[in-house]
Amino acid sequence: MIAAIVIAAALLLAAGATLAYLVASGRRVVRPGSPHVLDITALPGAVSLPASDATRAEGRYGLWYETPAGEAHALLGRVLDEEGGTVTRRVEAGGASLDAARRGRFTGHVFPDPGAASTAPWTQVEIAAPSGPCPAWVSAPPGASGEAWAIHIHGFGTTRVTALRTLPAASSAGLISLIPSFRGDGEGPPVPGGVSMLGQSEWADLEAAVEYAAGRGARRIILVGWSMGAAAAFHLVERSAHRELFAGLLLVAPVVDWRALIVAGARRAGLPAAAGRLTAWGLQRRLVDRMIGLPGRIDFAAARRAVESAARQLPILILHAERDPLVPFAASAELAARHPETVRLVPFDGVEHAWEYNQHPEAFDAAIAEWVAALER
Repeated sequence: MIAAIVIAAALLLAAGATLAYLVASGRRVVRPGSPHVLDITALPGAVSLPASDATRAEGRYGLWYETPAGEAHALLGRVLDEEGGTVTRRVEAGGASLDAARRGRFTGHVFPDPGAASTAPWTQVEIAAPSGPCPAWVSAPPGASGEAWAIHIHGFGTTRVTALRTLPAASSAGLISLIPSFRGDGEGPPVPGGVSMLGQSEWADLEAAVEYAAGRGARRIILVGWSMGAAAAFHLVERSAHRELFAGLLLVAPVVDWRALIVAGARRAGLPAAAGRLTAWGLQRRLVDRMIGLPGRIDFAAARRAVESAARQLPILILHAERDPLVPFAASAELAARHPETVRLVPFDGVEHAWEYNQHPEAFDAAIAEWVAALER
């Protein structure tokens, strides 16, 4: 009897520990982390930051920092010097009141608004989405027919500025660009607990963006998905009432396999792959999802079906860095291998997630231009 009680107690403790792990690790997947803030020092025409693989990387980057008037942006260019554990980069644009800033966020956000990304006229509009009003930018290059649009969908834990890096190529191709916000991204309607359904509910707000474009003459729409934005685009292709308008998918560092991403995250944290597989399993259990605060159940099988369905229907261009530390490149390569007739994969070299444009803007834009031209033939 005593042995049975001990065994039962041990099993209960193990079950409790497992549930606690599933809730804690699941939250890390569906809730955005805190922004990584660095100590910075302004210099004449430059800024000094702590040295790392990210801050010393070749290319152009954004620096967000606080000023008395609010958050400001500086465009950082080439590395000028590295010494004593710091990197000094040239300030190419922006930088108002930077000399008074002491802390900042080093990001891939090259452009703070559409006007910095393209000479095309732009405006802010409001899209009536199921979750509530969603601010969006519309950028229309002169001479655009009005029938060909690109809808740029940003990723998880960020805002519309992330997706502006595909705006220059879209404008050059004569596409009207719509860059919407959506629920839970800090600009669209808030969601309880700040949790994300990983594209499974966010797609409905993007359907409203499609309806906005269709109501203004769009007859051919390219969906441009960044990271988790790609996952939302796959759901949109499968469920949209306007799917006949979709001409193709342009995906940057896309999430095409959530299980692979979660396993990679566990390994990056020094945990075995089995821990990541357990987290993925837990996120598909109603009890765990309720404890995390999700409004519904995560369904990775449905996400996988949406990916395969889209790859069978539409031309897809994937731009993805082989060394992406967050979203596995291998998943993109496997998708391209399974669907060589529709999926084109262009690999990049890069040190951070979704920095393909930052490090190789000419190759990035050229790949898009070639693919869009092929769609029109």
